[in-house]
Amino acid sequence: PAQRPRALGLFTAITGLAVLSGPVIGGVLVDGLGWRWVFWVNVPLCTAAAWLAARKMPAGAGSPVPLDIMGTLLLTVATGSLVWGVSQGPALGWTSGPVLAALVLAVAAFAGFLRGQHRTPHALVPPRLLHSWAFLRGNLVCLLMYMSLMGTLLFMAQFFQAVHHASPSGAGWRLLPWTATLFFVAPFAGTLAGRIGERLPTAVGLLLQAVGLVWMSMLAPSVHAPSAWIGPMLLAGASLSLAMPAVQSVVLGSVAPPDMGKAAGVFNTMRQLGWAFGAAASVVVFSSGGDTGTPAAFAAGFSRVLVLTAVLSAAAGLVSLGFQRRRAPAAAPVALRSTSD
Repeated sequence: PAQRPRALGLFTAITGLAVLSGPVIGGVLVDGLGWRWVFWVNVPLCTAAAWLAARKMPAGAGSPVPLDIMGTLLLTVATGSLVWGVSQGPALGWTSGPVLAALVLAVAAFAGFLRGQHRTPHALVPPRLLHSWAFLRGNLVCLLMYMSLMGTLLFMAQFFQAVHHASPSGAGWRLLPWTATLFFVAPFAGTLAGRIGERLPTAVGLLLQAVGLVWMSMLAPSVHAPSAWIGPMLLAGASLSLAMPAVQSVVLGSVAPPDMGKAAGVFNTMRQLGWAFGAAASVVVFSSGGDTGTPAAFAAGFSRVLVLTAVLSAAAGLVSLGFQRRRAPAAAPVALRSTSD
């Protein structure tokens, strides 16, 4: 447990390497072969990952506890309907029949899921997790953090193409000051969280990211040299990298070891919901003040999106102030000698 924050920092750094290389490789593929290749390139990558998982990951002993089939089905319906409704709301209209039906179905399925979790002895998400403020608070920070990240990421590369007239690969290269920080900062951030606790790195990181996003929102309406974006992108990226390992460490550290797999599943579900909600919210805000017709209109809409993502990041930082202070580590057990020794 004492090494968990550092391990999560290394895990986030590898994730950062993927985030770092993805936009650049995607841009090169779009420029050279066409946009469809950003999907084809995933086929060999997924095949290699599946082969490595089968060969290198330990199988484990498994658990004799039966699966919560009904809970799984209800949660799948709830999250699937919610994500579909939220993602289609901006296009079809929030009061359209299909969107309203999807949202109502999501609420009903989620209510049935919560009711069932209190009744089944083998709950998918045990009630003890839902009654843990540390667990709930950590997942709320996760949701807001990834909403902020997705809202920014969705329009950033398009902004450099529409306003700065960069090629897809050029836009990918211009994202490097922002994305590269994950690879370099996250390992340090994980070690820091292990030493001083998760509250300070999370709160400081998310609040400083909000500052960087506001800085970018002030640059967006006017055309600046690409170098003008390096400072705020470095600030936002490094600050987010400081918070990411700490947030995951809070969620996993708030549960007993037998619940850690379920806690990780909930955390990843909140992350995916953050992607969906962040995309929907940013599209709504972008459409309210801009469009894709002209570079000036795109920049105006993107500036509003950056303000939204700054507010989401600041809100996540404020919520993280409720994380517990760092507790003194428990003393290691001492092996006692018997008198016969």
